Amino acid sequence: MGDITEKLRLEEQFHQAQRLESVGRLAGGVAHDYNNILTIILGFADLALKEVPSESPAARHIHEITRAAERSVAITRQLLAFPRKQIFTTKEPGKGTGLGLSTVYGIVRQSRGFINGYSEPGVGTTFKIYLPREMASGETAVKKKPVKEVPRAKGETVFLVEDDPVLLEMAQIMLEDLGYQVLTASHPVQALAMAREHQGPIHLLMTDVVMPDMNGKDLATEIREGRSTIKVLYMSGYTANVIAHHGVLNPGVSFLQKPFGYKDLATRVRQTLDSAET
Repeated sequence: MGDITEKLRLEEQFHQAQRLESVGRLAGGVAHDYNNILTIILGFADLALKEVPSESPAARHIHEITRAAERSVAITRQLLAFPRKQIFTTKEPGKGTGLGLSTVYGIVRQSRGFINGYSEPGVGTTFKIYLPREMASGETAVKKKPVKEVPRAKGETVFLVEDDPVLLEMAQIMLEDLGYQVLTASHPVQALAMAREHQGPIHLLMTDVVMPDMNGKDLATEIREGRSTIKVLYMSGYTANVIAHHGVLNPGVSFLQKPFGYKDLATRVRQTLDSAET
């Protein structure tokens, strides 16, 4: 009787794992698309801010759009708790999804805080939540550090490969605004042909990781056969564990997580071009 009970328990665990894996794949795909959309919102909002006076009503409205998009990032983090396959929890089988801790984490990070957790078998778990202190009446606010100038191009050419047409257009506008010469392709096969045909130098390949027919890592490998010194910057809206097997999260590899804005893009592109890694 005991053997049958154990067998049934293991079968139930197996089926539960299969169900959660299916949900995880769905959540990962939704979060990827959502991150692409958030990147478009944040990016075009940043570009719009450059076109209006900083103290105008339009600027304030755009800032609110940006804040709303940034808050929405926490939603994708909750979705992505599933495909991370975390051990998602203290919940017993059938007692919920185990997303409570993920939700709390998103709220705390959104509030510019952090969490420390400590667990000991048979004793229990302690979570310490740290949040920024609100100033009491009469306290003087700390002066903000001067905003660093956005790093710009130094005459380089960037090859941008992205299968989302709106995101491709947005990133191209940003890069050109930063002073880069930009080549664009919406498909890896098209990108390979363009890389072979382009007569001038290409200093940086900026490519999405997951694309139709060929992933970004394989695309970079083939392009480097003819351009050995080209730098590569990968970008993706998927989670780290989804893209880890593509080999783009190895030490020294440049990666830009979606969603990103104008300054994020400018900084990461400049860092990659100035790095010693090829």
